[in-house]
Amino acid sequence: MLAHRRARIAVSAAFWIQGMVLATLLSKLSVFKSTHGLSETEVTLVVLSIAVVAGGGSLAAGAVAQRVGSSWTLRGGMVVVSVAAGAAAFAPTLPLMFAAFVLYGFGVGAIDAAMNAQGIAVQELYGRSIMAGFHCVWSIASVAGALYASATAALGWSLGPSLGVLTLVGIAAMLVAGPSFVRETPEVVAAQLTTEKVPWRPLLLVGVAVVVFYVMDSGGLNWSALYLQEALHASLAIAPLGLAGYQVGSIVTRAFADRLAGKFGPVRVVQAGTVIGMIGLLGIVAAPGPLLAIAGFFVTGLGLPVVAPFAFTAAAAAAPGRPDVAISRLNLFNYAGTILGSVLIGTVYAAGQLRLAFAIPLVLAGLILLVARAFAPRTPVATVGEPA
Repeated sequence: MLAHRRARIAVSAAFWIQGMVLATLLSKLSVFKSTHGLSETEVTLVVLSIAVVAGGGSLAAGAVAQRVGSSWTLRGGMVVVSVAAGAAAFAPTLPLMFAAFVLYGFGVGAIDAAMNAQGIAVQELYGRSIMAGFHCVWSIASVAGALYASATAALGWSLGPSLGVLTLVGIAAMLVAGPSFVRETPEVVAAQLTTEKVPWRPLLLVGVAVVVFYVMDSGGLNWSALYLQEALHASLAIAPLGLAGYQVGSIVTRAFADRLAGKFGPVRVVQAGTVIGMIGLLGIVAAPGPLLAIAGFFVTGLGLPVVAPFAFTAAAAAAPGRPDVAISRLNLFNYAGTILGSVLIGTVYAAGQLRLAFAIPLVLAGLILLVARAFAPRTPVATVGEPA
């Protein structure tokens, strides 16, 4: 069990690095904008390019993992993400900065796929649901990243030192945690190249839920501060609390979701989480003032974030012989939701109807209830590897 615990801590470290680097990088976009003289359109293109390129990185990670295993794929992804973040900070010209962001996007896709595959592998070692716990670590890390970005700005650190520190931390974490990742045996790696094809139908059903979740999570929440400030006339100090409330809610629900899934099953947890999330979104749309809207963001966080961890579990169960491929494909729905959310909600915002923008994920959330049965557990499969 000691080796299992080490593997769990190691994979948690990967989730932490991904979440913290992403949150810090996004929190520093305004600094990149002023440093390189970017327009609002160019900043939007940078964010969208990360999501687009990440899809390719996710597919590449699935292909590589079939040959060398997800443990080595995750190590490589952690290095790419860490180095690319530092390279973007030190880039002397706009083309080099853009190239670094493209490299970062590719690394994000790879690490997303590989760390969730490793999470599934550790979950199989434990024989019970623990995926929500890994995603809880990611949520905490994203808050830590935002706080780190704020602290380094208050201290007057420039882009180079603030992101350079994360480069060193990311590489060090890979060196320390890497040996404890779950290693697929040569027999398992070889079998992944010969097993039957990964079925698309169960992935599509779970993928619908993932798209809807990320329309809200990545698309809608990017506009939360603007909504509170422009539509509900919140002050600059109050406006960021919508996102903070959502993140706190997501940490709470992901901390308990595994226990709830063990007692009631993932289908009921996803259904209940969706209903709670819809209530929160309704509160956001109908809120007459910022305080009730912030409460709505918190309630939304208590519900919908259970979708992501159980979606990856369902994807892996749909292809027990090739979980890495199934997870890398499901990851594409993540980025599709991110892009769709940015386009839909951005368009509504441009039309001056920001309140209605949050009605989009509210309406779409009903689709999760329609496909929730796809989250049902399947026949348990044998452990895909062994801890280091």
